[in-house]
Amino acid sequence: KEVVEDGEPHYRIEEGVIYLFEEEKPSLIFRVFLDGVKHGREGLCITRMNPKRIRETYGLGTTPIIWLVKNKIPSETCLSPNELSLCYEMIDNFIKQAERGLILIEGVEYLMTQNSFSSIQKFFQLINDSVMPSTSSVLVTLDPATLTTQEYHLIKREMEKIEVKEVKDGEDYIRHTLP
Repeated sequence: KEVVEDGEPHYRIEEGVIYLFEEEKPSLIFRVFLDGVKHGREGLCITRMNPKRIRETYGLGTTPIIWLVKNKIPSETCLSPNELSLCYEMIDNFIKQAERGLILIEGVEYLMTQNSFSSIQKFFQLINDSVMPSTSSVLVTLDPATLTTQEYHLIKREMEKIEVKEVKDGEDYIRHTLP
């Protein structure tokens, strides 16, 4: 766990849900993730971005970061994009062990270039099966423009699209939109 901040988190995230962030470049998803881990949730970050840069930018000192990259970098925990089953096992183990876990998945487009769409769809179905009965939540960022309409709708079925709303005290919170 990261150092816990006092007070309530700015974003309320339901347990047992995968949230879909539609972003060209991940921004809001990292703010939501950081807010969650700074307020006591156990975090796991799976990303295409350089973990050193993420740690420096967001001040994440203890949160494990898995780098989606073909080359193995000795100082980092790396996972080849072709190892979807191993990635799922890591996520599933984290969900089983974490109390109120929060998982960020960034780099789905990269995974799609290295695997079939069917494999990606099954990957998210398995993650959803693991997270639904748990106290954990998953945050996924994806640019819908990188998918066909059919692919987007198939992926979206496993997730709750989010929207950020203002509340009276000026803090944002996350809530899912219903179809």
